[in-house]
Amino acid sequence: MTVTAPSPIATNRRLWLKALVGGLLLWALTVAVLWATQVTTLAPVVIFVGSFLSPVVFAVWVFEREEYTGVTPDGKSTALSIPLLVAAFGIGGLVGVTLAALLETVILNHIPGVLWFPGVAVIEETIKIAIVWWLARSLKAYYLRDGMVLGACVGFGFAAFETSGYAFNALIQADDTKILPVVETQLVRGLLTPVGHGLWTALLAGALFAAASKTGKLHISWSVVGWWFVVVVLHWVWDASTGLAVVFTLLSTGNPVTLTGFETGKLVDPTQGEVHLLAIYSWVLLTTCALVGIYLANRMWVKGRAIVAGFPYGPEVGEPSEAKP
Repeated sequence: MTVTAPSPIATNRRLWLKALVGGLLLWALTVAVLWATQVTTLAPVVIFVGSFLSPVVFAVWVFEREEYTGVTPDGKSTALSIPLLVAAFGIGGLVGVTLAALLETVILNHIPGVLWFPGVAVIEETIKIAIVWWLARSLKAYYLRDGMVLGACVGFGFAAFETSGYAFNALIQADDTKILPVVETQLVRGLLTPVGHGLWTALLAGALFAAASKTGKLHISWSVVGWWFVVVVLHWVWDASTGLAVVFTLLSTGNPVTLTGFETGKLVDPTQGEVHLLAIYSWVLLTTCALVGIYLANRMWVKGRAIVAGFPYGPEVGEPSEAKP
């Protein structure tokens, strides 16, 4: 069986690491200069570089990983292209965030507060998978891993533009030209990038491509609906973690649970013990959500390697195949 050679990007592995190191140095330099000079014209540079660094690095990492490991047992290369992935990142951010903001404002402002977080999850996950569908409508073939990579790029683009918005809000709410709130926002959201939008959209897009691989065209199957429900729940738990932590804290301390506490994510006159308990529950919820998402993504990624004789999940790209032609 003929094995297709890795593409140029596959032979230049760890491009993500170069992007990470270079981006971190550039971001640190701009932050230091802004901090020292207080020249506010540098603020957009800090926001742009800091907000896009982590999403871009992980987008490069996931595509590089796919190119190295292959998408099929016979070593066929990805059906994706660099221009398509760049478009996915840009459209996922520009169109995705804009549409989400519009729909959330129009729809969610007229519903009870308790439905805000599930409403956000439904709107954002539906918009992102719709963007994946539109971008992938003309592909000649559909592979599960291709779907995960394309979905991740859409999700990371969404995360990048969303983080830049949060960073901008932190800047305008800060006193004078203090940059610390912006840096803190970018650091926290940057560290959480791998287990947020990119991960959720990768799972749903992988399911969409897996279904399409059987028929040759994109369609909604029960499996896709099931995965949509899974990512919506993960998204909801992630966004509502503080409110849920308040509920668990009140239950643990024998206090009455209130809807206001869940919606605001705040305790009324909390004791020191309740404050610590709230933080623990919040981190437990976020960690559990992240671990569940990573576990599901790893299982789906492994499943993306079809079974071939002699290899449980197929040989790696560049390895000779022992399967019969």
